[in-house]
Amino acid sequence: MSSNICTSNARADQLDKSDGAKKTHFKTIDANEVAARVAYRLNEVMAIYPITPSSPMAGWCDQWSSEGKLNLWETIPARTSTWPPLK
Repeated sequence: MSSNICTSNARADQLDKSDGAKKTHFKTIDANEVAARVAYRLNEVMAIYPITPSSPMAGWCDQWSSEGKLNLWETIPARTSTWPPLK
């Protein structure tokens, strides 16, 4: 049995790097950020309509787009805003 196999009582991030195992990193995020990440990666256009409580989602998509972060199709989603609302 190889020494780099993770058993049920051992965490993957505790394994020795010399065995070739990857170190696992975890990050706690809220549901708005999860939805924003999925939407950003799967869409060509991000329509931003900042309303509470989903306002952080628009902010993250806007930030990633301005940073040049690519989606799954290796393009930067276009941004459009519906703020201020039309009269």
